[in-house]
Amino acid sequence: MAQNLDRFARRECYLHSSPQRHSESATRYGMSRNQFGTVAIVGVGLIGGSIGLALKKAGVVTEVIGVGRSASNLEEAKKLGVIDRIDDLEGACKQAQWIVLCVPVAQMRACFQTIEPHLNPHTLITDAGSTKSDLIVAAKEILGKKVCQFVPAHPIAGGAQHGVVAAKANLFEGKQTIICQLQENSAADVALVESFWQALG
Repeated sequence: MAQNLDRFARRECYLHSSPQRHSESATRYGMSRNQFGTVAIVGVGLIGGSIGLALKKAGVVTEVIGVGRSASNLEEAKKLGVIDRIDDLEGACKQAQWIVLCVPVAQMRACFQTIEPHLNPHTLITDAGSTKSDLIVAAKEILGKKVCQFVPAHPIAGGAQHGVVAAKANLFEGKQTIICQLQENSAADVALVESFWQALG
């Protein structure tokens, strides 16, 4: 897996999660409360939902916006406390400091097409996709110069069950996340994305 990812990355960073509780982990990495501001999660299933719960448990977000195709799933996510409110991707782009793509890789091209015209210059995008070659090609093609704001990632985590009802705040504890730095990414943005994923566990 690492060799395949490296084909499109300048380097890879394996992030080992801390065995400590989330609040302690946030302190350990020098994260202040609400550090990440508003986070939009696109695709609120097992992974996206667990990201939302972990961020809220760590106390490092102001708000979590849920974006997805299923209104009933998003309402369930809100009911479970996974997200704070629901919006479409265009609206979320205009408000979020972070966009986390947790949809199937085949759907990410369409996400980039929606994101590109509305992307705030200070917003960072990361993803939880398990494959990277086609994804990165699509990101570079669609985002153009804005691709510097996209730092691909792959959390090595999952579960037997699916959907937001299976989401867990501790899903990423003791797990690794691979960060694939693009040549277009700044070191500062990569460091921010590393701290984002570290906050989850």
